[in-house]
Amino acid sequence: MNERERQILYTIISHYIETGESVGSRTIEKKYDIGISSATIRNAMADLEDKGLISKTHTSSGRIPTCEGYKVYVDNILNEEFIDYSKNIDVNSYVKLKSEQVVNIIENVTQMLSKLSGNTTASLEPSNENHKLKKVELIFIDSKRAFVVAVTDMNIIKTANLQLYNYIDEVILKKVSSYINEMILDKNEEYTLTHLKTFLEKIGELNNGLSHENDTKLHINNETSLLLNSNDVFETIRILEDKADIKNLLKDIVNEKEYTPYEVNVLFGDETNNPKFKDFTFLFSIYEYAGERGILCIIGPYRMNYKKNINLLCYINEILKQALNKTVSLKLLS
Repeated sequence: MNERERQILYTIISHYIETGESVGSRTIEKKYDIGISSATIRNAMADLEDKGLISKTHTSSGRIPTCEGYKVYVDNILNEEFIDYSKNIDVNSYVKLKSEQVVNIIENVTQMLSKLSGNTTASLEPSNENHKLKKVELIFIDSKRAFVVAVTDMNIIKTANLQLYNYIDEVILKKVSSYINEMILDKNEEYTLTHLKTFLEKIGELNNGLSHENDTKLHINNETSLLLNSNDVFETIRILEDKADIKNLLKDIVNEKEYTPYEVNVLFGDETNNPKFKDFTFLFSIYEYAGERGILCIIGPYRMNYKKNINLLCYINEILKQALNKTVSLKLLS
């Protein structure tokens, strides 16, 4: 693709992102003043169509970008210089990130990114199954039930309901809590959520609050945006109600070691191997916390404002990195 074709392709995509309408050669010549005649633009558009980068919606209509065209456009944006949003955005007006709990930080950053971008956003908390526990509390409900509260060394709180196999009184339950906390304080052994789960399953049945399947919590904000921009509203409603497909995709991305933390990446729906996502774009970055990985993501249609959102995610990445580093520092100093 030569420079002229690239210029015309980017103009078509910018027009479509802004208006949602196809565009013809005469409109490009008159509206965008790119210094090329209508006939030359028409010939270049024919070449772009042959290369699968744009397509006609109808026989006599203008052109719109294809998925392949978007990919070329996004690759170019990813190579551009990052725009500093720090002078234009008052972070404190959206969220407070000063917290010792990483869960609150991730939830707040996800909400902030949604408000700034106007798109649906999602995130996965980092796995904490192998983190050392700091404290465990077994709260008495009745003689057959207890509520479990576990705090990790990185101040992540996990809870679960425990259905006891045998009748037990509050005094005995407190002794069990004390026994667990003595094991946690034993400097010769690291006591993790996995150890706690194994122990508790000997005295009762846990719900999935401490299990591996529930280890990484999914946060989603502004689901309405995805619905308003969906080509199949009913399918999108099913995806958002269940959320399993989104969570599984994000978990797969987190487990892909090829993605460098705090770098912005784009995954188009046709690259996910899930036909339900064929009309979606996932703009995401991996973050790290205490040796574990999580993900922050913008979910939108192909026709999203990539330049704005890529730059926003770059900016939010810096905020998130600083907030998580402060949390780790607070832990190390405590």
